[in-house]
Amino acid sequence: QQDVTEQKEKTRLLEVLFNGTFQFIGLLETDGTVVRVNDTALEFGGFDRQDIVGEPFYEASWWTHSEEAKNRLREALDRGADGEFVRYNTEVNGKDGFAMIDFSVKPVTDDCGDVVLLVVEGRDITDREEKRKRMGMVQRVMRHNIRNDLTKVRGWAQIMSEEPDADTRLD
Repeated sequence: QQDVTEQKEKTRLLEVLFNGTFQFIGLLETDGTVVRVNDTALEFGGFDRQDIVGEPFYEASWWTHSEEAKNRLREALDRGADGEFVRYNTEVNGKDGFAMIDFSVKPVTDDCGDVVLLVVEGRDITDREEKRKRMGMVQRVMRHNIRNDLTKVRGWAQIMSEEPDADTRLD
């Protein structure tokens, strides 16, 4: 009885870890078939578990907005199935619109070193990317304004340096 209770407790803890994160997490077969997906990912996509489990991950509507995104995902899953860790930023489509995510595919190996599963993970970085873009725009505007002001100062300095009369330079 203790073994069963212990196993149930371990399963419960793993379930809490899997579903208690703000990140999107999925467990896939090496061919890309979804074995499990956490509640956060389901909520973001507006899916029921039965809509996703048993289906190809790349066919989920997260990826269907763009052939490029779908192809890049397939390539990442293939590389993961070959034992490579893959990570990149990509846009995904959720029930409330698009989000930019930091996405990764991590292979899980057995005792012989063979890849048996893939862990896919996504962290929403939309806010961070929007802030980065806004800061880039502010920096471009600031550089432009500073260059304009420096050009004016340089022009005035040149005019003043060419004026021989000291009293006129003070005006």
